[in-house]
Amino acid sequence: MPLYDYQCEKCGAVQERLEKSERKRVKCPVCGKLLMKRIITLVSVNCSNDDSPWVRTCLDVVSKTDTDPATVEFRKNPTRTNLKKWMAAKGLRHMDRAEIELPEDRSSFKKDREIERERTLKGMHEARLKRERAYIGGL
Repeated sequence: MPLYDYQCEKCGAVQERLEKSERKRVKCPVCGKLLMKRIITLVSVNCSNDDSPWVRTCLDVVSKTDTDPATVEFRKNPTRTNLKKWMAAKGLRHMDRAEIELPEDRSSFKKDREIERERTLKGMHEARLKRERAYIGGL
């Protein structure tokens, strides 16, 4: 059953309860009135131990038939730690930005960035107009 928060409309007491979703009002434990109303509570999730989704995409280049212990462990549990162990076992390392060979004429990079910026701004503008049309249409 889900956990809901309730607040009394008379005394302001807040209470957490495990119950079915169709129940809307409950009795206040402080004042005893049936004025408790379900309230929206923002929750947070601790994701500090979770690994990024991009780590799982690295599995695309891992051999499915390799029996090396680091490879087997990385396929079984794709975490950053196991990715680093697998890369060390295979003699691989992340590519540094300094290793990328850039052409002498970098004007094309500036042009590409400007095109991407314009495309992003246009998309943001279209999304805003769509939201406004939906808001005005709902009135």
